[in-house]
Amino acid sequence: MLSIGVLFEVVMLLLSTITFFLLEKKVRYFLVYVAALMLLPEIWGQNTGIASYDQSFFSPLYIAGTPLIMPFAWFALIGLSITLSKNILVRLTGSRFRYLTAFAAGALMSLLLELPMTYYSAWSNNFGNLHIVPGYPYILPFLYGLYVSWFVFLYDRLASRIEAQRTIFAGLIFTVIYIPTMLLISGLIVVSIPL
Repeated sequence: MLSIGVLFEVVMLLLSTITFFLLEKKVRYFLVYVAALMLLPEIWGQNTGIASYDQSFFSPLYIAGTPLIMPFAWFALIGLSITLSKNILVRLTGSRFRYLTAFAAGALMSLLLELPMTYYSAWSNNFGNLHIVPGYPYILPFLYGLYVSWFVFLYDRLASRIEAQRTIFAGLIFTVIYIPTMLLISGLIVVSIPL
Protein backbone atom coordinates (compact mmCIF):
# COMPACT_ATOMS: atom_id res chain seq x y z
CA MET A 1 0.00 0.00 0.00
CA LEU A 2 1.20 3.51 -0.86
CA SER A 3 1.94 5.51 2.28
CA ILE A 4 1.04 9.18 2.61
CA GLY A 5 4.76 10.00 2.74
CA VAL A 6 5.51 8.29 -0.57
CA LEU A 7 2.41 9.95 -2.05
CA PHE A 8 3.80 13.29 -0.85
CA GLU A 9 7.12 12.50 -2.54
CA VAL A 10 5.36 11.71 -5.81
CA VAL A 11 3.29 14.90 -5.56
CA MET A 12 6.42 16.99 -4.82
CA LEU A 13 8.22 15.49 -7.82
CA LEU A 14 5.21 16.27 -10.03
CA LEU A 15 4.79 19.78 -8.65
CA SER A 16 8.52 20.44 -9.04
CA THR A 17 8.43 19.28 -12.64
CA ILE A 18 5.36 21.37 -13.47
CA THR A 19 6.86 24.38 -11.67
CA PHE A 20 10.13 23.94 -13.56
CA PHE A 21 8.28 24.52 -16.83
CA LEU A 22 6.08 27.34 -15.50
CA LEU A 23 8.96 29.51 -14.27
CA GLU A 24 10.97 31.88 -16.42
CA LYS A 25 14.33 30.39 -17.38
CA LYS A 26 16.37 32.84 -15.29
CA VAL A 27 14.22 32.40 -12.15
CA ARG A 28 14.38 28.64 -12.60
CA TYR A 29 18.19 28.77 -12.84
CA PHE A 30 18.57 30.55 -9.49
CA LEU A 31 15.85 28.50 -7.78
CA VAL A 32 17.48 25.18 -8.74
CA TYR A 33 20.60 26.23 -6.82
CA VAL A 34 18.60 27.47 -3.83
CA ALA A 35 16.43 24.34 -3.65
CA ALA A 36 19.39 21.97 -3.98
CA LEU A 37 21.41 23.71 -1.28
CA MET A 38 18.40 24.01 1.06
CA LEU A 39 19.19 20.39 1.87
CA LEU A 40 22.02 21.71 4.08
CA PRO A 41 19.77 23.76 6.43
CA GLU A 42 17.32 20.84 6.45
CA ILE A 43 20.11 18.50 7.62
CA TRP A 44 21.25 21.10 10.15
CA GLY A 45 17.68 21.47 11.47
CA GLN A 46 17.32 17.69 11.76
CA ASN A 47 20.61 17.34 13.62
CA THR A 48 20.00 20.25 16.01
CA GLY A 49 16.42 19.26 16.86
CA ILE A 50 14.76 22.28 15.23
CA ALA A 51 13.02 19.88 12.87
CA SER A 52 12.47 16.15 12.88
CA TYR A 53 11.33 13.62 10.29
CA ASP A 54 9.53 10.33 10.76
CA GLN A 55 11.97 7.89 9.13
CA SER A 56 9.22 5.34 8.49
CA PHE A 57 7.04 7.82 6.64
CA PHE A 58 9.01 8.36 3.44
CA SER A 59 10.87 6.17 0.99
CA PRO A 60 14.31 5.11 2.27
CA LEU A 61 16.11 7.93 0.43
CA TYR A 62 17.76 10.01 3.19
CA ILE A 63 20.94 11.99 3.75
CA ALA A 64 21.89 12.53 7.41
CA GLY A 65 18.33 11.79 8.53
CA THR A 66 16.73 14.19 6.04
CA PRO A 67 14.52 12.95 3.18
CA LEU A 68 16.05 13.59 -0.23
CA ILE A 69 12.70 14.91 -1.42
CA MET A 70 13.18 18.14 0.56
CA PRO A 71 14.99 20.10 -2.21
CA PHE A 72 12.10 19.22 -4.53
CA ALA A 73 9.65 20.39 -1.86
CA TRP A 74 11.53 23.70 -1.56
CA PHE A 75 11.58 24.11 -5.34
CA ALA A 76 7.85 23.41 -5.55
CA LEU A 77 6.94 25.66 -2.61
CA ILE A 78 8.99 28.69 -3.69
CA GLY A 79 8.39 28.15 -7.42
CA LEU A 80 4.63 27.67 -7.12
CA SER A 81 4.44 30.68 -4.82
CA ILE A 82 6.30 32.83 -7.36
CA THR A 83 4.03 31.55 -10.14
CA LEU A 84 0.87 32.14 -8.10
CA SER A 85 2.08 35.57 -7.06
CA LYS A 86 3.10 36.68 -10.53
CA ASN A 87 0.31 35.17 -12.61
CA ILE A 88 -2.69 35.62 -10.33
CA LEU A 89 -2.17 37.84 -7.31
CA VAL A 90 -0.15 40.58 -9.03
CA ARG A 91 -2.72 40.71 -11.82
CA LEU A 92 -5.42 41.28 -9.21
CA THR A 93 -3.51 43.79 -7.09
CA GLY A 94 -0.99 45.40 -9.43
CA SER A 95 2.78 45.12 -9.53
CA ARG A 96 3.34 47.64 -6.73
CA PHE A 97 2.32 44.88 -4.30
CA ARG A 98 4.76 42.34 -5.78
CA TYR A 99 6.52 41.47 -2.52
CA LEU A 100 3.29 41.40 -0.54
CA THR A 101 1.69 39.02 -3.04
CA ALA A 102 4.83 36.83 -2.96
CA PHE A 103 4.53 36.81 0.83
CA ALA A 104 0.84 35.84 0.70
CA ALA A 105 1.50 33.11 -1.87
CA GLY A 106 4.33 31.66 0.25
CA ALA A 107 2.14 31.60 3.35
CA LEU A 108 -0.66 29.94 1.39
CA MET A 109 1.67 27.31 -0.09
CA SER A 110 2.98 26.55 3.41
CA LEU A 111 -0.56 25.91 4.59
CA LEU A 112 -1.37 23.77 1.54
CA LEU A 113 1.86 21.76 1.31
CA GLU A 114 3.46 21.65 4.76
CA LEU A 115 0.51 21.72 7.16
CA PRO A 116 -0.98 18.42 5.92
CA MET A 117 2.37 16.64 6.24
CA THR A 118 2.83 17.99 9.77
CA TYR A 119 -0.71 16.93 10.61
CA TYR A 120 0.12 13.37 9.54
CA SER A 121 3.34 13.52 11.62
CA ALA A 122 5.67 13.18 8.64
CA TRP A 123 7.80 15.89 10.20
CA SER A 124 7.72 18.37 13.00
CA ASN A 125 9.02 21.90 13.49
CA ASN A 126 10.21 22.02 17.07
CA PHE A 127 10.09 25.74 17.78
CA GLY A 128 7.41 28.25 18.68
CA ASN A 129 5.01 28.12 21.59
CA LEU A 130 1.66 28.06 19.81
CA HIS A 131 0.92 25.47 17.15
CA ILE A 132 -1.92 25.07 14.66
CA VAL A 133 -1.34 21.33 14.93
CA PRO A 134 1.52 19.76 16.90
CA GLY A 135 4.75 20.52 15.02
CA TYR A 136 3.31 23.37 12.92
CA PRO A 137 3.81 26.69 14.72
CA TYR A 138 1.50 29.62 14.00
CA ILE A 139 4.52 31.59 12.83
CA LEU A 140 5.39 29.10 10.05
CA PRO A 141 3.14 30.51 7.28
CA PHE A 142 4.63 33.93 8.07
CA LEU A 143 8.16 32.51 7.73
CA TYR A 144 7.39 30.80 4.41
CA GLY A 145 5.84 34.01 3.13
CA LEU A 146 9.06 35.72 4.14
CA TYR A 147 11.20 33.07 2.38
CA VAL A 148 9.34 33.59 -0.89
CA SER A 149 9.21 37.39 -0.74
CA TRP A 150 12.91 37.48 0.22
CA PHE A 151 13.75 35.28 -2.79
CA VAL A 152 11.77 37.60 -5.09
CA PHE A 153 13.35 40.69 -3.53
CA LEU A 154 16.92 39.36 -3.87
CA TYR A 155 16.19 38.12 -7.36
CA ASP A 156 14.95 41.57 -8.39
CA ARG A 157 17.95 43.30 -6.82
CA LEU A 158 20.84 40.88 -7.42
CA ALA A 159 20.23 38.39 -10.22
CA SER A 160 21.12 40.72 -13.09
CA ARG A 161 24.12 42.14 -11.24
CA ILE A 162 25.49 38.68 -10.49
CA GLU A 163 24.92 37.54 -14.07
CA ALA A 164 26.67 40.66 -15.37
CA GLN A 165 29.86 39.37 -13.75
CA ARG A 166 29.85 36.59 -16.38
CA THR A 167 30.62 33.90 -13.85
CA ILE A 168 29.49 30.32 -14.15
CA PHE A 169 28.81 30.42 -10.42
CA ALA A 170 26.00 33.02 -10.55
CA GLY A 171 23.43 30.60 -9.10
CA LEU A 172 25.78 29.57 -6.33
CA ILE A 173 26.62 33.18 -5.46
CA PHE A 174 22.91 34.04 -5.30
CA THR A 175 22.27 31.01 -3.08
CA VAL A 176 25.15 31.82 -0.74
CA ILE A 177 23.56 35.22 -0.22
CA TYR A 178 19.94 33.98 -0.02
CA ILE A 179 20.15 31.03 2.39
CA PRO A 180 22.22 32.59 5.22
CA THR A 181 20.28 35.86 5.17
CA MET A 182 16.97 33.98 5.06
CA LEU A 183 18.02 31.85 8.05
CA LEU A 184 19.31 34.86 9.97
CA ILE A 185 16.15 36.91 9.41
CA SER A 186 13.82 34.01 10.21
CA GLY A 187 15.89 33.09 13.29
CA LEU A 188 15.64 36.64 14.59
CA ILE A 189 11.89 36.62 14.02
CA VAL A 190 11.41 33.28 15.79
CA VAL A 191 13.44 34.46 18.77
CA SER A 192 11.76 37.88 18.91
CA ILE A 193 8.12 36.90 18.47
CA PRO A 194 6.78 34.68 21.27
CA LEU A 195 4.53 32.60 19.00
